[in-house]
Parts: sequence; C-alpha cells; structure tokens
Amino acid sequence: MGKGHARNEDIALRTDKFTVDATGKVHINTDEPEALRIGNGAVGVDYRIKFSGNNGDGEIIWEEVKDKFKIDCGLDITGCGFIDEINEYTPDAGVTIEGVLLKDNDLILSGSGAVLTDGVNSATVSEIKDAVTHKDLTDNPHEVTAEQIGYGMTYVEDETVSGTTDTAWQQKFRMNFTPPSMGDYLLEWSIEITNSKAGSSTYAQIELDDTTQINHIIKEPSIVGEYTNCSGFKKLNFVDTNLHTIDVDFKAEADTASIRRVRLSIRKI
Repeated sequence: MGKGHARNEDIALRTDKFTVDATGKVHINTDEPEALRIGNGAVGVDYRIKFSGNNGDGEIIWEEVKDKFKIDCGLDITGCGFIDEINEYTPDAGVTIEGVLLKDNDLILSGSGAVLTDGVNSATVSEIKDAVTHKDLTDNPHEVTAEQIGYGMTYVEDETVSGTTDTAWQQKFRMNFTPPSMGDYLLEWSIEITNSKAGSSTYAQIELDDTTQINHIIKEPSIVGEYTNCSGFKKLNFVDTNLHTIDVDFKAEADTASIRRVRLSIRKI
C-alpha cells in the first residue's frame, strides 16, 4: 500500500458508491445514515467546511471545545426566518420555532403557543428559557418582543468606605443605565451605613434621574462604628430607551456619617 492511502478496513472507495464527475460534483451513494464523517477526534481542532463564492465566502465551523456549530455569516432557514451575523433573529410570519438558540445562549425557544415578534414579523413559541439556568421566562401566551426578554442582570458595586459631616445630600455612587427596551425593570440595592456617634442619625437615599426619591433610609447606630445593612427593591417602568441615572446619596444629622458596600442591580421583568 502506497504512502498516504488508508487501510482497506478503514474505507472502501468504489465507483458505485462514491463518484466525482467532471464538474467536481461529489455523489455519495449509500444507505447508511452516517454518509459523511469529518475529523478524527484530534484535540483542540475546530473542523470546518469552507465555501468560496464570487461575491463572498463563508464557512461552517465545528467548535470542538464549545460543542456547537459556528457560521460566519447569516443563516436563512426556509419557512423559519433569518439569523444574521450578530445573532439577531427575524422570524418568518406565522412559523413555529422549536429549539432555536438566540442571543449567544441567552434564550432557548421551543414549542408553540406564545408569539415572538420583531415588531413586523412574528413566530409562535410556547416556552422561553434561560439557556444556562433553564428557568422558565415565559410570561403568558401573548405577544412579546424578542429584544425585551432574556437580558441578563446589570450589576455594579462600590465596596469602599466614604464619610461626610455634611447635612446636605452627598453622592456616594451613581449607576448609569440605558434600558435596552421599554417596559418594567426590577431595581435592587444593598448598602451599609453607620455614624461616628451612637444615637446620631445617618441618612441615605436611592434616587432616580436626580428627581425621584425611590427609598429613604434613617439609621442610628447603638454602638459607635457599627454598620447596619439596608436593602430593598423597586419596580421601575421605563417609557424610553434613554440614559438614566440611579444614585446612592447619604448625609449626616450630626458628627460623621459613613457608608460602604453599595451594591445595585437591575434587570428586565
């Protein structure tokens, strides 16, 4: 057997089973379900099929470590819809989606029932789950907007200690937040405050857009320097997708007020 040829037990090339015609067209004539296998299990190798066109090229890559296919261009599924290069999905009107993965593992859609829409086209789904936790994110079988569901939580924190003797509001921390879509969001916060003198009050507030006080906190430590945790949550409705600010402010009644471990999170609900 010459160099570079496979053993007979590995592969059989027969003209009645495998042909390449003068145009380069390949025909595999087999009754076996596994008609073609690519790769030999090499560690860390992402096998790929490349396409060379006149106006553009493309390739389908098997990402071995991630255990999934990657397509470097848009994918148009007949009777289902179009997924472009950045995983934005445009469904065909009235189709049923089963097992479609959107937004780079943010969403899994399957079944039939509810409606997924981009505002123009719509598709039918019954179940929307987080791809990591598999938590059911489906509301009710009604029209929902794809961009309004499945966004991860935005979280920020400032663990440092800040102090003031001022009796006017001082900004400890500001979160800048731009809603990806209009609708309801859940804001949650946690802070720790104290005062340099037992019995003297420390004030704190959570404020939206420098105009709306969401929460007002007053604490008097019974022991000097003993911090008290204050936590809460509030549903916010955004009617635009503009930049909004969420501030954590604090001030002293007297002596020195201190604040630390400021943690804020917001997510679509």
